[in-house]
Amino acid sequence: MESVLILYSGPSTRDFRDACIAFLDALFDEPVPGFQPTFVGWLTSKRYEEHTVSVSAILLVGNRSILPATWNGSSFESESAPAETPAACVEVLGASILERTCANLQNAGVAKIIVAIDESLAGFVSRSVRKKATVVPLSAGSNEAQEVDRLVRFHTNRANTVVLMRVNAYLDFDLADILRCHQFHGARTTRVYDDDAPLEFWVINSSEANCSELISGGSEGGSEEDARYFLSGYVNHLRTAADLRRLVVDAFRGRCRLKPYGREVRPGVWIAEGARVHACARIVAPAFIGRKANVCASSLITRCSSVEGDSTIRSGTTVDDSSILARTWVGAGLDVSHAVIDGSKCAHLTRDVTVQINDPKLLRKIDRWRFLKALLKSTPQVRQQPGNIAIVPSVSAVPAAAYVNSSKEQYDNWESCNRQAIT
Repeated sequence: MESVLILYSGPSTRDFRDACIAFLDALFDEPVPGFQPTFVGWLTSKRYEEHTVSVSAILLVGNRSILPATWNGSSFESESAPAETPAACVEVLGASILERTCANLQNAGVAKIIVAIDESLAGFVSRSVRKKATVVPLSAGSNEAQEVDRLVRFHTNRANTVVLMRVNAYLDFDLADILRCHQFHGARTTRVYDDDAPLEFWVINSSEANCSELISGGSEGGSEEDARYFLSGYVNHLRTAADLRRLVVDAFRGRCRLKPYGREVRPGVWIAEGARVHACARIVAPAFIGRKANVCASSLITRCSSVEGDSTIRSGTTVDDSSILARTWVGAGLDVSHAVIDGSKCAHLTRDVTVQINDPKLLRKIDRWRFLKALLKSTPQVRQQPGNIAIVPSVSAVPAAAYVNSSKEQYDNWESCNRQAIT
């Protein structure tokens, strides 16, 4: 037997494979050695091919962070501490999971994307996400389920199908296949499952939507009347720093569809736009250098390591099998191995411990508004005097040419800074 054609009308490719194996086992009264079923495609009738579906998406972003609370010497971090970056907004190889999910939905033809996030965390949403989706801040005291119902009624009134998804994991999903399964069953709600465990990912009919019941159920299974779609692609739940490292390594090894956002300057080495890598620094594949990152002289980036955007690696530092998250400053002469570093937080994967390092010469978080603050600090202050007369402090006249350095002078300054850092 070379090939067998089986026409199957089940909901998903996983059920298709199970049905093929069970059918052949029953046909030959014994398991068929070396048999691997191949899914060719869906057999759809003409009425399904001509039917167009208008789809909108609502993405929920929670406040769960990848790095846990750390010990500050006397107690754990209090709730009054600054908000941590949500797992969905953490950059992974140049782009956050939220941005990649929005791009995946746009490529699938989703008409409108809405991102619902707590108003205290709205600042973590990047500008690239705001270009792709409409960001709706949720007040702290509001009911999330009721707010989602309101979004479904007022923002997706022209769409007959709504994709409701909580972005707290990385998923390789085919939205067209999920919608086809939803249409085939004619169900009110279709929920996505992974290895018989439900994900917070639904496809619902907007006219029959009851998001309060879906969201309140959380990770519990759906009702008996709901259809189920079993996801066969790659899934990473991003619960811990080890999951983040596993996602980076799997992306480098080609085990998932996640690709670095950057230019592959040589096999296995990606460098994003605006990154600065010193000529004396060593980048050993596979590795990634993010947008506007700074890698100084005598640094070594190796073994599936990633340096995300706006980060700085000082001279003589080795980053081995580690992830440096966005806007992190790493001091000179350090050896970072098997770790995930976010600002002053360091999560060691081998020892499974997260510590807070309060020495700014070793680790610290780079303020995203540092250039604006420096500009405002250097701007002369205007003092208002009685009589509506504004007095501006006098500033010594400096020729405009004094502020402009040639490229050679900038290179010499850069080289002198590197020599001082090495010595």
